Amino acid sequence: MSEDVKVDSREFMPVQEQTQCEGPTHHHAAALREVIERTERQARIIAGWEADSSKHLGLIAERDENIADLRAERDAIREAYAACQRDFDTLAQQSYAAREELRKAREALVHIERWGPFPPCDGLDGQPSTFGREYGSNGERDYMRGIARAALSAKPGGGESE
Repeated sequence: MSEDVKVDSREFMPVQEQTQCEGPTHHHAAALREVIERTERQARIIAGWEADSSKHLGLIAERDENIADLRAERDAIREAYAACQRDFDTLAQQSYAAREELRKAREALVHIERWGPFPPCDGLDGQPSTFGREYGSNGERDYMRGIARAALSAKPGGGESE
């Protein structure tokens, strides 16, 4: 060989010896171990996230069930309220009718207790007269019985019973 040509002795070494001598494989292995460890840490983090996600999904499903139960309960309460409102309306109408019936009965009792007034009458001569003069005491009694009978025979809610 001439002196002008320089030859690198590593070119002629076997591949195995080159790898051992150069040292980058040791650094590569360390870097690979680091990458593997980092990947395993990330995998554990992701597994934790998945576990948390599963837990949260379970909580969400439970919340959705609770919401469905609450909606069903709300609907049942609404139905019960509507039924109570209908019952209240019916009772209010019945109460009004009972108060009206009581008012009419009271008016009849006051009329009977005062024994009058009687309807106006004309005598045989065409002049105004009293009911008692024209019909007598039995006529007055029969008139008051008619008032009592009408008050007692009134149907609840108005009207006359037969």
